[in-house]
Amino acid sequence: MTKKIALFLLLVSIFMTVPDGAYAKSLFHATEKAVARRIMKRGFAANRMRSTARFGRGAYLAESRALALSEKPASKAVVAFKDSKLFRQRTLNTNRLKRTQLKRFSRDYDLRGNIRKGIIGPKLGRRIGKEAGKMDKVVAYKSAKGKGTNYFIPRKVYQRHPDILKTVRDIQK
Repeated sequence: MTKKIALFLLLVSIFMTVPDGAYAKSLFHATEKAVARRIMKRGFAANRMRSTARFGRGAYLAESRALALSEKPASKAVVAFKDSKLFRQRTLNTNRLKRTQLKRFSRDYDLRGNIRKGIIGPKLGRRIGKEAGKMDKVVAYKSAKGKGTNYFIPRKVYQRHPDILKTVRDIQK
């Protein structure tokens, strides 16, 4: 009986001392090789973030390398990142929100035509992106080009918290 208790206490102590990075998720951004090198050295450039993108100005990431390449197929490189505790705390998963919650968050009370098969359209996306920037949130959303989840970090959030992601490496296509 004492051996079982000792083993249990050992397991509890191991699980209680797991470092924060142990649960970090890998995220990927597909781009050109030169841009990938710049991102690895200096992070995302705020002036290169397009306002016409699906959720507005910000950094776009995918949960897998293949999904990142399907979102931007002409890319020659993929930059890999590890998320942080801050990233996980600030992520708003739109896949799990009910329509009423999404209406309240986006301040768009008529969602007709803005969501098709669970995919958020660009008009609603930019509203969500704008609100996410104000509320200091990262947005998780269903990919339109492949199966999986993508992430949007609004420019304001990235500028306030540049350490929200940690660059791991760039992967050649």
